[in-house]
Amino acid sequence: MNAIRVWWENRFLAELEARERKRAQRMPSWRTRQRRRALVAVLVIAELAIVVGPLAVWPRQLDAASLSLVFVPLVAVAVAHSLLRTLTGRMSSGFSSLLDERERKLRNRASHIGYHVLGCLMLVEIVYLLVMRNQPEVATQGAVLLGALVLIGGTAPMVVLGWQLPDDEVEDGH
Repeated sequence: MNAIRVWWENRFLAELEARERKRAQRMPSWRTRQRRRALVAVLVIAELAIVVGPLAVWPRQLDAASLSLVFVPLVAVAVAHSLLRTLTGRMSSGFSSLLDERERKLRNRASHIGYHVLGCLMLVEIVYLLVMRNQPEVATQGAVLLGALVLIGGTAPMVVLGWQLPDDEVEDGH
């Protein structure tokens, strides 16, 4: 068991740290608060479109136009999420042992907020299902809504980090 721990601390975490340093050099002109906030706005609007889109067209037959109300925002969420993950760096995806005290505190705060957002969204889901319980196809609608709300709750910590983090400091290279 001790050999696994030594491997974890020496080899695996070192490789993760090297990967994060390499990722931190990507997209330097995008590492501003203004750009991250723009991505957060795109992410939130796309997630809201994923929630509202299917519910707005549900009584009609599902065709290519109505399915695009889900898939176009889903692609926007995937792109914005990927970019935000790169721009927030190890704070959004790294192990706690790789973070300093300030980064750990910010990430824990963002995770705490995300947990509460997810809890509130699940209450919205419960109320929706209770109100719509006698409607046809409410189970399918509820499943689609649940998937969208879990997606929103799962990205909430990254949204908080993307919104609150200051601009990256420019390194001199000296």
